[in-house]
Amino acid sequence: MNASMRILIKIMLIILLKFFDTTEASSNFTPQNKEISTAMLTEIATPLHTIGNTLFYGNLVIELPIGVTAEKKDAALDNQRATDVIDLKGAYDAPLPPRLWITHYRAQYTDEGKMIRALLERMPDTTLRLRYRDFDEKRYLFTYSSEDKMGYIIVCGNDVYFVEELLYLGKAIFGELLDNHSVRWGYGFWNVGDRENKDNIVWFDRIQLGNDFFLVLRYTEEDERRWIKLLCDTEPNNVWQEIEIDSIETIRDEWIIYRDYNFDGYFDINVSSKVIYLWNPVKKQYEAAQIPEEFMQLRDRAYFPETEIIWGYDYDTVNLKNWMDIDECETLWKWTGNTLMKERACNAQVRGKTVQICISDGSFDNAMFECNVALEEYREGSEKVQLFYKRFYENMVPAETFRYVHWMKYDREDIVYIPQEFLDFVVDAMLNGTEVKNLKPMLNDRELSEEEILSIAENNIDLRQTVIDKTWTNPYLMVMADGDNDGIPDIIARESSGGSDGSVAFVFYQGQEDGTFQQTDAFSAMREEFGIVSYKGKNYLLRTLFDYDKKIYNGLSITYYMEGKRVEQAVLMLVPKNYKTILTECAQEKYQSYAEQIAIKSLLYKIWLEDENSITGNSEQKLADYGMYQCDLNNDGVMDTYQKELWEPSNINICEYLYFDGDGEAIAPVKEMLDSLEGTPIMMWVDLVQDKNIINVISQTGLEEFTITGFLVQDFEYERLYEICVDVTYAIDIWKEVP
Repeated sequence: MNASMRILIKIMLIILLKFFDTTEASSNFTPQNKEISTAMLTEIATPLHTIGNTLFYGNLVIELPIGVTAEKKDAALDNQRATDVIDLKGAYDAPLPPRLWITHYRAQYTDEGKMIRALLERMPDTTLRLRYRDFDEKRYLFTYSSEDKMGYIIVCGNDVYFVEELLYLGKAIFGELLDNHSVRWGYGFWNVGDRENKDNIVWFDRIQLGNDFFLVLRYTEEDERRWIKLLCDTEPNNVWQEIEIDSIETIRDEWIIYRDYNFDGYFDINVSSKVIYLWNPVKKQYEAAQIPEEFMQLRDRAYFPETEIIWGYDYDTVNLKNWMDIDECETLWKWTGNTLMKERACNAQVRGKTVQICISDGSFDNAMFECNVALEEYREGSEKVQLFYKRFYENMVPAETFRYVHWMKYDREDIVYIPQEFLDFVVDAMLNGTEVKNLKPMLNDRELSEEEILSIAENNIDLRQTVIDKTWTNPYLMVMADGDNDGIPDIIARESSGGSDGSVAFVFYQGQEDGTFQQTDAFSAMREEFGIVSYKGKNYLLRTLFDYDKKIYNGLSITYYMEGKRVEQAVLMLVPKNYKTILTECAQEKYQSYAEQIAIKSLLYKIWLEDENSITGNSEQKLADYGMYQCDLNNDGVMDTYQKELWEPSNINICEYLYFDGDGEAIAPVKEMLDSLEGTPIMMWVDLVQDKNIINVISQTGLEEFTITGFLVQDFEYERLYEICVDVTYAIDIWKEVP
């Protein structure tokens, strides 16, 4: 940036701030309860007309790309707060045309500050960013964003336009028109500005503190110093408080968060990843809180006003060679004045297959309770683990806090949304293998066609955004049914999150009395089959579950919705009850005894594989490189070097399998041998038996069923020696959870 531009920017900032007296207010200054004059915004009916690809709307002139036309829609059908709705049809490759929501106002204001206050009064809980400013001509461009829209406020003199849009293909269509200088003021052909103001970042908020309203001005000076100025509505020309804040380190630092952190009923300000300011209602000033760095770096937090406790969570990988070895830490925090203190800490050290849990009184120097549990027990949230954590949460936060990072089983009599007789009915079907036969006739939904979805989404903003986001790479499936049993049809959607791992969101769009749909619930899952089933006059969301590694069906999930939200979920899982091992064949008597020993130890091999992800035979030499081994696979007296490993999938379309490859003459017949097996080979090992190297292969044939097959490979040929089949009978494990 050249020197003249720097001077110009500095002058603009000085002019901007001249409306706000920089005299520091005294700590005992109190706003006066007096009537003040504010800016007025009056909505103006504005005709729309086009000439070619040029759109004229009041004094706005919008030059559309060639081939794009503007079509005015009925705003009453859109159910959005906008005077005019405009669709841009033509060049954009979208299932629905980009839509602009525009409202034209005539503004009356005496100074810039009152105008900004009026804008924020119309947009409560919104942060405005100043993008462009010409003080002499009273031209401004502000931007803002909400959960589902990008917004722009264009001001020229007394003309004010609010414009909103959805993102298309990740782009802001109207935003790009601004940046391309395709949006102008008609009476002077002035550019209304663009979004490229990166040198001086100015933000505005309006918050209520007690009975007083404050304009919060946040800006960055040329020397990168950042400031917050508070201006009270009743004394708009006096700076109530001025705070210097840290310079920007991350993108997150551009935003500040208003939240009642200390549970006193007033908005506090989180200005960065390091600093929180608390409102002092007596002094009517913000004061920096004393907060440990540990708290500010927490990965997750939850606030409990009823006990004035903040729950925190963090974890750390402690073994780079084994990413499963982690330290998980939950902490409970409480305020003492302006100081946040750690009241309790619970550290869970995961090491291999064991977890050591320790509860302390705020530090790890004074342990209150300790216990050791198996990793599987810890992950599944056994009764022992839940009781231990209940001690940690006691008198601090609800016991249900456990579910934030742990799986929690509920066995509560007060949960009655899903009747036990329905669960018994499903259990019987699962045990008998008649799920499809018994449950399919209960389906009570209708899959929506693409044409129906587009028609509904036309004037439903939640669905419109989904259709836009998901059409190209992230497919969706939608069904219509009365999902929450209120007599109004809803839409339940399975929406892909993108990528190949199969992650999706199940989204509930609650039907409204006016015929529109509003998103009320969503949760993450995998790409499972689903449908709405009816049992004794009530509808439930039914999902089929599967083991992700094996890609084999393993259970069902039943969810009950009320008023558009999940209130109960039951999970029914197939779990092994009994194993039956049979030596089904043995081609040579001399291997009979060895095969019988393999059969006896079959379940041990399964456990070893689950624990170590590999099995090493007595004739194999494990090399330094991961997954590499040496052995004479084909009994020709030459050592073969090969790789074998259990490939764990991250793709929805791939199941776990044995990856095998190497160099030498033995590799081809071993691969042919593996291809000859039924089921999916997942591991192999080589044992020396009767002076021959015998290759054992364990193959997945069902959810828990598997076979072990023995082969003798000599030169370029392989011979099947024996097969051991392990069959399983199942039980159903049922648990409920409160979402």
